[in-house]
Amino acid sequence: QLAFKRNTHSYLKCSEQDVGHEWVNIHGVIKAPSQPIHALLVGQYRLLQILHTLIKDYFNKRKFGVKLIDAIEEYVPNNIWDVAELERYIKHNKRRFGLVIVVIPFSENAAKGSLFKRQIHRLCIEHDMRSQCITDDRLQDRKKTRSIVYGMMSDSMYKVGVTTYKMCPNLQLRQRLGFDLNDTMFFGLDVCHPTKIKSTLRPSIVVLTSLYGDIFSPNVHQQKSAMHLNNNLVEISSYKAIRLMTENVVRQQFARNNVQHLPANIVMFRDGVSESQFGEMISKELTAVKRAISDLRQCPKLQKKFKDIGKWKPSITWILTQKRILDRFSVDRSDAQSASIRLDKHSPCFLVTDGLMSGDFYEFIMQIGQRTPKKYIFMSDPLGIQQKSCLDVAHFLY
Repeated sequence: QLAFKRNTHSYLKCSEQDVGHEWVNIHGVIKAPSQPIHALLVGQYRLLQILHTLIKDYFNKRKFGVKLIDAIEEYVPNNIWDVAELERYIKHNKRRFGLVIVVIPFSENAAKGSLFKRQIHRLCIEHDMRSQCITDDRLQDRKKTRSIVYGMMSDSMYKVGVTTYKMCPNLQLRQRLGFDLNDTMFFGLDVCHPTKIKSTLRPSIVVLTSLYGDIFSPNVHQQKSAMHLNNNLVEISSYKAIRLMTENVVRQQFARNNVQHLPANIVMFRDGVSESQFGEMISKELTAVKRAISDLRQCPKLQKKFKDIGKWKPSITWILTQKRILDRFSVDRSDAQSASIRLDKHSPCFLVTDGLMSGDFYEFIMQIGQRTPKKYIFMSDPLGIQQKSCLDVAHFLY
């Protein structure tokens, strides 16, 4: 189990069976919409037939016991790129669609497909519909199409408010943890940089999302988000932007009718920050979150709902995650004259060097099964997760 350990640095490798049986149990549909929704599939006829078949197969294999989708309708537009044509079809259709799945002809024009995807999402938001896009190239590979569509449907079900799984940590793990996860507000902060279209004018998109409530059976209604635009390829957001986004998200959470008490803990997962940016992240983002919590204590509207908000001082745990870790590699000897290093998904080797760990913070690398390993760095840990050896908790909550 413990393949590498040096002081507080560790590399943990577990199998799916070792961890999965302890944590994730399938209980059918835990939460579902009050009425089945109507789904609309948009794209080329041949691809829609494949998609329709796999979606039906997804529900037949899951056997949820609850009818989540009432009908699946297909629509083949004359011009797939014409968003106005799709909008006219939706307006004149007697049915109200709760979910719209669009197959984007990404292989024809990647730049146009990226813009078209954003137009589809905006159209669905305006008409109070949930949208899910999939590119046509992902439906071409027959070996991976089934798993791709199943994953897409799991995301789609979450978007329409369905909860189909529950995490069940055992009693020993709960006692070792020492704090109530349902009394904790979780945040995720990440920045999306433009990649497909090379341009210095396109902004980077910062998204702050939060989850508060029943953490073990998450639902989209417990999730609130805020967005901000950074300059092109800027990873660290400004102090002002993070402060306003944090206040916005927390206000949305506290405005929910089923939220009647203040969280005792806040846990932030931050993605994609390199070692050279740690100081800037702490001085801007972590400081801004603390200031936002302080400002919210003075909000008159929140003081009416929460009488004790003036004394609210939640602990803030800040966990940094890094995913770009090269874990599978080997030497390609197919060409004897030019042997080169290549990625090999079947290679069992994993290399951890001294240079990978900085030694300044508590950090570890965890890999579950054959998935890509992730590096976790605890920038702030008032809950003492590291001392309680709850590293698997941090991984699964992330």
